[in-house]
Amino acid sequence: AYVCEEAGHSDHVLCLCTHARVEGLAASGGKDNALVLWDAEQGKVRHRIELGRNPLDLAFGHGPCDGSLLAAMDSLPGEEGQALVIDVETHQLRLALSASTVGPGCAGHVSCLHASLSGGTLLTGAADGSVRQYCARDGSLVLQYNSGMRDVNL
Repeated sequence: AYVCEEAGHSDHVLCLCTHARVEGLAASGGKDNALVLWDAEQGKVRHRIELGRNPLDLAFGHGPCDGSLLAAMDSLPGEEGQALVIDVETHQLRLALSASTVGPGCAGHVSCLHASLSGGTLLTGAADGSVRQYCARDGSLVLQYNSGMRDVNL
């Protein structure tokens, strides 16, 4: 069995993903408010990005979002949830999508996200019970659907 000797997170890992086309590229999100890009073949940290809150779900982008890492973010009390699109090479934020509203008895975190295979569409599920569809190029909201559930975690 393979055991990684290098510490990437200082607290629990909450989510992880691997890139479908870039061999060995992986990402993990931790309860330490950090995102870590890994060389999974070598078990080494490529880069660590401090986010300021917990990432709850991760996915690598496709098509127009190729070269991006998508992160569904936990929210601080009273804040709206966000989905972030981060450039894998420069580690810079490409887009910050407001993907959840806060209301009475409603947490604001974004629970999950997905990128379409064509890369043109991003989907989020959130603690306000909504599913939102965004244009991957500019982050504009295309569609919002209220599921009637307390949280959407696809």
